Amino acid sequence: MASHFEVIQKNHATEVSQVYEAVNPAGGRYLIEVLGTPGVGPWLEAFKADMAAVAMLRHPCFLEVLDLGAMADGTPVIVTERPDGTTLARWLARGHVAPTDAAMDLLTSLSHALGCAHDVGVSHGALTADDVLLVELSEHALGFPRLRGFGYRWLRAAAAFNQVPTMQPGQRAVPASRREVSSDIAALATLADRLLTPLRNNPQISAVIRSAQLLGEDGRFATPAAFIEALEGALDPGREPEELTEPSVRVPWSVHHRGLRRVLATAVATVVVVGSLHALLASRNPPPVPARAPLAAKPAPARSRPVAAPVRPPQPTR
Repeated sequence: MASHFEVIQKNHATEVSQVYEAVNPAGGRYLIEVLGTPGVGPWLEAFKADMAAVAMLRHPCFLEVLDLGAMADGTPVIVTERPDGTTLARWLARGHVAPTDAAMDLLTSLSHALGCAHDVGVSHGALTADDVLLVELSEHALGFPRLRGFGYRWLRAAAAFNQVPTMQPGQRAVPASRREVSSDIAALATLADRLLTPLRNNPQISAVIRSAQLLGEDGRFATPAAFIEALEGALDPGREPEELTEPSVRVPWSVHHRGLRRVLATAVATVVVVGSLHALLASRNPPPVPARAPLAAKPAPARSRPVAAPVRPPQPTR
């Protein structure tokens, strides 16, 4: 690891790891995470399996994991990208208040990312504002969200047993169980409360958020997309209140995939802007191509079919 990266500062600590910021000789920025749970066998393997399943989705809202290796003593080390930006927690701590449209764009993107993970049997388990990295992008007032923290549910469970687990991790259900989905929806509702209520503290929004915070089989919403649909209904003054109190609400295809359209549009815009800037700089002063610093090989993805939402034919407008 030392021949590839230079650690420049500590970023933060989690329940199970220490996270550092690092650069490589080419100037790239990375996060180097050193886990504090070596030798937990099946729990570490379950952690790796979750990370692999999420990585195969290649969702633009997931922070990309570049490598998962180990130090000389066997301590697991994770290398992830480090885009420019700050966390949602730090953004809120500075006293910012999100405009309603910007907050809903952010929540919609997060709900779609969570829904895709649930489809492959992976839940987050402890989503907070610290897990949402806001990447600066002109089209997004809050920044484009990049989500991290998948797989750590297994490491937290191992740490709860003082790193000597007495039971094996459970088999991952595909899709994720209702209990796990409800937990992630409840966490998303907590973020929605922090983002929306400063400007929109009304009974309908509060009722939807409280409903989403019910856990287990009592949870009202089956998917994160259903929760977002209910929030949008609460923000629409022309909508009948009866629709907000039904035990279950069928989410139309157009709403369920609204998040995907927003996410894909942002991803395409980002690629176009970055490409244009690169071409402009290259035309002014073409630099020599530097030798690429060696990075640990990225594991080849399995040949299983990706579970990310496919591109579908456009639906007729109702």
